[in-house]
Amino acid sequence: MNKLLLDENVAIRIKGELIQLGYDVFHINDAEKGIPDEEVFNKALEEQRILITGDDDFKALKFKYKMAIIWVTPKARFCEDVSERIDWIIKNIEKYNIDINKSFISIKSDKYCIQYRKKKGVLSRIAEKEIELSKIKKKKTRTSKN
Repeated sequence: MNKLLLDENVAIRIKGELIQLGYDVFHINDAEKGIPDEEVFNKALEEQRILITGDDDFKALKFKYKMAIIWVTPKARFCEDVSERIDWIIKNIEKYNIDINKSFISIKSDKYCIQYRKKKGVLSRIAEKEIELSKIKKKKTRTSKN
């Protein structure tokens, strides 16, 4: 089971939806409000949770590629299916040969943008992958018709 930590700027309704999808979810507001980003990051790292945030400060290099971070962009936060999008990327990212634990994933209104470490050590480099939601939805529709 994947463990998730929701930052304070992620709607509380998302917590319930993700719990229904089978995740172990902790919302940072369950502890207290106004926790500094560094502490939120460290809590997620210590508890081995995927950090779900709407705070673009987590795009900074000091946070990236040390653990899984899913950033929900401002436009995507208002989409009804945000929980399903989070669920999809967690369950399907390995199909793209990407280690979620070294990834920074942006959920946008129309696509996923994934930045990730390709190799370990000195030879590591940052790679990028985009997955358009329209293509995913077409695949789902085709497989459900079969």
